[in-house]
Amino acid sequence: MSGVLAIRYKVNPQKRQEFEGWNKEMENKVRASTGFKDLIHINPIDENDYHQIIVRFDSNENLENWRLSDFRNKMHKESEVLWIEEKEEATHDWDSFWFDKMNNIKPWKQWVVTFFAVYPLTLIVPKGINFIDEWASMYFFKGVLSAIIISGAMNFLVMPFMMKTFKKWLHR
Repeated sequence: MSGVLAIRYKVNPQKRQEFEGWNKEMENKVRASTGFKDLIHINPIDENDYHQIIVRFDSNENLENWRLSDFRNKMHKESEVLWIEEKEEATHDWDSFWFDKMNNIKPWKQWVVTFFAVYPLTLIVPKGINFIDEWASMYFFKGVLSAIIISGAMNFLVMPFMMKTFKKWLHR
């Protein structure tokens, strides 16, 4: 399972140039780390906005090795003193992507919300595809098309809606 590290911080505007050198060194080192998969750095729109960084590793173990490495800790101590402000970090297992572990959501509540998200889709989507299949035969592609539609709907429509709807209940 992938390990994901999300970081957000502000940079002291007077120290921007020093930050750029530090950031380049940090990104080069993380890219060379064991298990590194991807790094996304979203720069702020203005000086008052946050830098957003998402780093993905092939496993939680490799993520933790990087997170706890001497190099990274040394670089972060240096940065916190000189140019980084309001830094926050969170790590995620890919298999707990929808439910942030730091919020201690009970597993049975996760199951209930996921069930109510998936179950209607597994009833509606295949019926819709069968209706289309009557007009244009799809043979072997019905299952693949169902999976694509259900997983897309889960990711982009249903789970964000469900998480917003059940947020208070999940955290009780």
